[in-house]
Amino acid sequence: MVGNGVWPISNLGTIYYSAGIHPWYINAKEKQLAEFEDLLLCSDVVAVGEVGLDKYAKVSLIEQRLIFERSILLAEKKELPLIIHCVKAWNELIDLKKVLKPRMPWIIHGFRGNEQLAKQLIQQGFFLSFGKYFNPKAVFEAWPNHLFVETDDQQIDIRVVYKNISSVLNLPLKLFVFQVAENVHRVLQL
Repeated sequence: MVGNGVWPISNLGTIYYSAGIHPWYINAKEKQLAEFEDLLLCSDVVAVGEVGLDKYAKVSLIEQRLIFERSILLAEKKELPLIIHCVKAWNELIDLKKVLKPRMPWIIHGFRGNEQLAKQLIQQGFFLSFGKYFNPKAVFEAWPNHLFVETDDQQIDIRVVYKNISSVLNLPLKLFVFQVAENVHRVLQL
């Protein structure tokens, strides 16, 4: 594991992973990057992340951006989607996406922002992943094709998160689960 960026993704008994260098845990950059690149050779790694920018992290934004840009290049090379941790760096993130013009999807992890930010991100081609805490109006912006569900590190059953979000959307749980599964399969190419 590099930093705490291994993100298990389950699919009917098979467990897939993401690998990345989380901005909170950047320290020995070259060693971490070498380990990260090795992890991307594993066939059960289906995404790069969590990676990103966090203005509250102890590591400078310049250092974070160097690691993030390297992660983006590796995601593009390996043809893997990116799972992004972003705190208070939305403009920098959007600008970076506009400049780099990535082909692979970018998924915002643990999105808690408002509907205006959700709409802006979706217009730029981002996907949003919602967990225990979420803004209901942002969920409506992401529904149906740009929405993912997660638990993150919260002690909550994923079924509760699915139920809560489907309830906000006033959708039958089965329909909601089906659509999220479709999004996962399409974006993660499972």
